[in-house]
Amino acid sequence: MAPSADFGPDSIGAATLYLELASGRVAPGQGLNVNVLLNPGPVGISGVQFRLNVSPEEFDQLGISPGALLGPDPLEVNQPDEEEGVALFALARRGPSPNSTIGGPVATIRVSLAADVPLGTTVTLALKDVIIADQEARRMTGVVLGPPLELMVIAAP
Repeated sequence: MAPSADFGPDSIGAATLYLELASGRVAPGQGLNVNVLLNPGPVGISGVQFRLNVSPEEFDQLGISPGALLGPDPLEVNQPDEEEGVALFALARRGPSPNSTIGGPVATIRVSLAADVPLGTTVTLALKDVIIADQEARRMTGVVLGPPLELMVIAAP
């Protein structure tokens, strides 16, 4: 079930960025996909930037690909650093940004849990250093960031 992107009274009318588990098992050695979703509030969005933090001891692979929110061929910066467990990701819409945008996927994060992560461990994916630009390419203030995604590692069936 998708989160409602309602993170309290400060999120009313504000752009909200949050993580949602898309697919995959949360088991040692298994890969999973996590969507980065944006509800833009009452404005158009011309760009999004964030830094993803994961524990390099818990994740072996890290990849991020663009979602559909900023058009079919957005400008992209994708700088993963698997050794540090950090990835910088930025997207910008090519061409004009509409005044109103329906929310949706900004990106999909692909990670693979390390094979030696103990069962019962909680692993965390968190976004930080978020910048969202409105339809005039101005940095938005009051952006609401959803909580980190915490997942319990279980045995594969």
